[in-house]
Amino acid sequence: MSASLQNVSGWWSNFLSQTDWARGQALLLLLVVPFVVYLLVLANRRLKYRLDRVQPGVSGDEKIELSQVARRLKNGIFLAAFVSMVLAFAGPRIGWRWIEAHQTGVDMVVAVDVSKSMLAEDLSPNRLERARRLILDLLEESPGDRVGLVFFAGAAFLQCPLTSDHDAVRSFLDQLDVNLIPVGGTNLAEAAHESLRALGAGGENDVKTSSGVIIILSDGEDHEGAIKQAVNELNRASVKVLTVGLGTSAGGPVPDGQGDHRLPIERKAEA
Repeated sequence: MSASLQNVSGWWSNFLSQTDWARGQALLLLLVVPFVVYLLVLANRRLKYRLDRVQPGVSGDEKIELSQVARRLKNGIFLAAFVSMVLAFAGPRIGWRWIEAHQTGVDMVVAVDVSKSMLAEDLSPNRLERARRLILDLLEESPGDRVGLVFFAGAAFLQCPLTSDHDAVRSFLDQLDVNLIPVGGTNLAEAAHESLRALGAGGENDVKTSSGVIIILSDGEDHEGAIKQAVNELNRASVKVLTVGLGTSAGGPVPDGQGDHRLPIERKAEA
């Protein structure tokens, strides 16, 4: 009996914790259930007393007796109906539904250099991994902001559109690799263009932002020469641009994926 009561109590506590209520105060009416039970028992005894009074001296098969099974069933149905009415009035809301939410935040597009030079190990373990960790730290510090990812080398492409789902951004970061873009080099201008397109991709129902920010993580060497035009476009769009240089002034060897052979040392601006 004790185990049964504990199971019922555990189920009830779990039900309350997972359920939202439109009128939760109405659940206080359940406190009167013991009083209702007392009234039903009292009414049963009064009915039995009255039957005994109208049948003085009657015994055996001629005496009218109350059916205890029928009375208990009737009382149980009454109690179940009372509890059900209270729960219905309290308005339980279980499950989920889509709602349109508006929030204020910042749209940030992070452009990550995935050129071969990002494998240089002057930053531990290498520049590319250090960039990934910086973005993960940024996600931790920006819970209410939308974040997008652009990967670039000699070309650039949008890897992850602006989203407030930071877990999705983290999953895209797991794919960060210097082999994603077959075009070699470091085209900062194309990275800026693609980041601007990502910032302008939102619709009217998207999260409203107070500003747009582009963060460029690179080892700092542009091989295409169109950066001045990109800077002018960024200025016209009133977009804030933050650049993070990855590397040290001493530079470091770049693994080429063939044993211990290393490409020439890459010297970059210190992060």
